[in-house]
Amino acid sequence: MLLYQCKKSRGEVWLDLMNQGGIHMNQDDMNGQEQYKEDFDLIEGGVCFVLADGSERIVFANKKIAALYECDTVEMFMQLCSANYRNLMEEEDYKPLSALGNGHLNHIPISFDYKTKNGHFRRAQGIGTLKDTRFGKAYVLLLFSVEQISSD
Repeated sequence: MLLYQCKKSRGEVWLDLMNQGGIHMNQDDMNGQEQYKEDFDLIEGGVCFVLADGSERIVFANKKIAALYECDTVEMFMQLCSANYRNLMEEEDYKPLSALGNGHLNHIPISFDYKTKNGHFRRAQGIGTLKDTRFGKAYVLLLFSVEQISSD
């Protein structure tokens, strides 16, 4: 189960996701993140940041990716996938992000089958890229459901 624990000390906020280490941000970073989170929801597709440290931990997700998984909130989405990239897809489709793209980290094609919170099976397609983020090196993923693409 995903737990968010926030502790304020000396103007800093620590977020601990599933006790897998922390993400350290000062209060100004947190305020800035809240402001641009809404901007990510303007993008037609799900966006998430996945740490490139080998853990493949999801440290950011927008509302659109939550909706792809039939989750009402980002928090519900993070609980559903345990904030981990591997849990976004069916087991047979999993390949580490570091192994995708044939060494081209600026253009990583992504395609996998997944199961929504309500038990529906869908296919996701998208693209990823490795970037320096406020969380450190992370894969920035943009995902769509095939059903979403075909209905537009």
